[in-house]
Amino acid sequence: MKILFVSGCAPATFNHGEPNSYPYYLIKEMARRHEVYVGYFSVNKQLGDQKIHSELQTAGVRLYKKLNPQPLLHIFSKGLYVARVAILKFFLLLRITPPATLIPLPFAVYKKRHAVGLREVISEFNPDLAIVFPLQLRFSIIAMRKLGIPVSLLCTDSLALHFERLMETQSPDLRTKTYQHYIQARELEKGYGRIEATYLFVGEKDKEAFQSYSKQGNCYFIPHHLYSYAKEEKNWSTSSQSLNVIFAGGGNTIYTGNEADNIAQKIAGYAGLDKRSLHFYFLGHGYELAISSLKNAGYAVTHQTWVSDYDEHMKHMHIQIFPIIMGTGTKAKVLAAMSSGLLCIGTWYSFENIQAEDKEHYLQYNKSEEVPQLLESIDSARAKFKEMSERGRSQVLEMHMTEKVVDKLLALSGKK
Repeated sequence: MKILFVSGCAPATFNHGEPNSYPYYLIKEMARRHEVYVGYFSVNKQLGDQKIHSELQTAGVRLYKKLNPQPLLHIFSKGLYVARVAILKFFLLLRITPPATLIPLPFAVYKKRHAVGLREVISEFNPDLAIVFPLQLRFSIIAMRKLGIPVSLLCTDSLALHFERLMETQSPDLRTKTYQHYIQARELEKGYGRIEATYLFVGEKDKEAFQSYSKQGNCYFIPHHLYSYAKEEKNWSTSSQSLNVIFAGGGNTIYTGNEADNIAQKIAGYAGLDKRSLHFYFLGHGYELAISSLKNAGYAVTHQTWVSDYDEHMKHMHIQIFPIIMGTGTKAKVLAAMSSGLLCIGTWYSFENIQAEDKEHYLQYNKSEEVPQLLESIDSARAKFKEMSERGRSQVLEMHMTEKVVDKLLALSGKK
């Protein structure tokens, strides 16, 4: 079978300011079974064409092409976008939602609207199926449907749901701008209901939200696939060794708020923990208050803003805490941690859409004050919780393996 994969970012093994890894590992698995042609957009200065092509060749892809927007139409689209944003802001000041025809789509849609060379690629390759990632490539999809090519759209998550959930965590003064983004995203997703395609989401709630906006029935949930994983035996079942507990990804982001600070303060004030048994690691920026709280309480703390080899660094960790207070879809970093044998502690959002169960494969908390109690339980019964981390690893390897996800993707696309 011939598959044309059109990606809004350059597929690569690591993320470089874009979700490069998400399409890469799907493409790699598809190329193992079928003939795959990759057309991609890229304005990423960290990834030159030579590096991108090398990554694709390693994935087994022989045919690939960089796609570019048409410059004159791109300039016109930007002017139209700016004008529509001004109109939208005016309506919102009056507390009125404007007609849908006046609402600007997110600029990323305009930016990649006119793909130079896509028609030539289709004519040359004559694909049996087109897979498109992400939803911003709306006009590429329309072009392919006009040529009679079946299209599956990897939406991953719902942009409108993202902004809807974000508003729930924000103060009133921040919600106005987020509401602007929300109605832009909602109108974008409504428009997709008019395109004949298969829509695939890595979030159940994302799929439901999209269907409610678009009235599109051809929508499905597929598990998020694993990128890469490493199995490193973690000998933390004896009390003589400290448990290495890590926070990673940065504190005080829109996804975590000040939750890491709250957890650290609860741990610092909790009398039931043996300070000699825990060593806290922080990877990223925005953890200053959390680090100060734990250090002042007498805990061993190591902070790094960046590491050259993330997987190597994580091999030395035992527990990872995910203080996520908002998000959509599936959290790839949580999957990566579980698949590497770490015991994961996090909120409901952390484990949303991961095919595993609380207390069987991971530990979910509802309030920050529960975290020190969980750490105390883990320290007092290390063998028991090490077994839990192993069950978690086995579960995500079985349910989120890329081979299985690609099987489902192609089956839902009617091409298996």
